[in-house]
Amino acid sequence: VEAEVLTAALASGGAGAKVEQIDATGGVTIIRGDRKAEGDRAVYYVEERVATLHCNVWITQGENRLNGQYAEFNLETGVSRITPDSSGCGGDTQVRGLFQPE
Repeated sequence: VEAEVLTAALASGGAGAKVEQIDATGGVTIIRGDRKAEGDRAVYYVEERVATLHCNVWITQGENRLNGQYAEFNLETGVSRITPDSSGCGGDTQVRGLFQPE
């Protein structure tokens, strides 16, 4: 996870506490293999290996691109789901895609 600001939330447990989630804001980029997800902000849930991205979201695989305002990006399975604005971002209320033939 890359972003201008990353904030980690620790589970209670004293000195051995583990990171439960990472909040990212500003130019967020998450890469898994040949897939890249970008957005204005994201929350990465460490144990589940799932990131939710909010506002101006783009998911790219090769030359194929999807964009919307909210996405779930599963780093375990590689499956992504992108939806229109459900995160209070305003803007476009449609999901758009560009698919290039192989």
